[in-house]
Amino acid sequence: MEFLILFFVFILGASFGSFGSVLIRRLRGGLSWDNFSSIIFGRSECPQCRNKLDALQLFPFLGWIFQRGKCKYCKNSIPIFYLFLEFFAGLIFVFSFLLAGFFVGGFDLVNTQFWGYFVFLAMINWILLLMIFEDLLFYHINVFLWLFVVLWAVLWQFFGFVGDYFMAFWGGIIFFLVFYGVYWFGRFYVKYRFGLDGVEGFGEGDVMVAFLVGILSFMVLNEFSVLGMIEFAFYYLIVSCLFGLIFYLGRGVFLSFKQGQSIPFLPAMIVAFWVMVLLGYDFLFFI
Repeated sequence: MEFLILFFVFILGASFGSFGSVLIRRLRGGLSWDNFSSIIFGRSECPQCRNKLDALQLFPFLGWIFQRGKCKYCKNSIPIFYLFLEFFAGLIFVFSFLLAGFFVGGFDLVNTQFWGYFVFLAMINWILLLMIFEDLLFYHINVFLWLFVVLWAVLWQFFGFVGDYFMAFWGGIIFFLVFYGVYWFGRFYVKYRFGLDGVEGFGEGDVMVAFLVGILSFMVLNEFSVLGMIEFAFYYLIVSCLFGLIFYLGRGVFLSFKQGQSIPFLPAMIVAFWVMVLLGYDFLFFI
């Protein structure tokens, strides 16, 4: 029974992953009325020949497998990132389902608090996953996805489902200030070390994400003092850099890098976020 529930949660997440690929592609053109209406009312289409996709083609995994990774109409290859996005979105929903049980102390399927946490976490993790894929593919942080997550977190606090306003507000501010300081340090370092003026050693988009991480972290870790928040923010910075280094070395094994090429840092920030949230106070004893 538990496996069947997790399977349906996985398929639900994979469906959101399929829709997420539409968001990534159409939001890259900005949030104009045409793009917004195409997201809400438009049908999915092949990005190359623009033919509309039928129901079987839209079904997670099976559509890509039955078509052997090619468009039914133009026969051009369908990028495999669509398949990866569906797969990881399914895992993200299962992860959120398990986290909801962890936060409420059990998997009571008739408990409204459990489903509240699941919906909250699933949407948060789904958007974060889309942001990760966009950063990996285009070295870009989508402002509209970022704003959606911030508003989603604020609204859930407003209605009292999760979190603490005071902790989340100060968490966001503290994380923003810490990473904003790192951003300017990176600019000065690049300027005086390499003589490059106006070049970022640390992206502005990463500072935006740090603000978001601060809000989300202290919505669940609401026992920290202000000094504890500052300490937690610096630990988070160190752990993010460690995961970023691992990611950089891992990509270096399989891919060649050109000098000056940007390295996506968002995946490391998101992994560090969940590692530290799940370990909480205990994390401080590991390091």
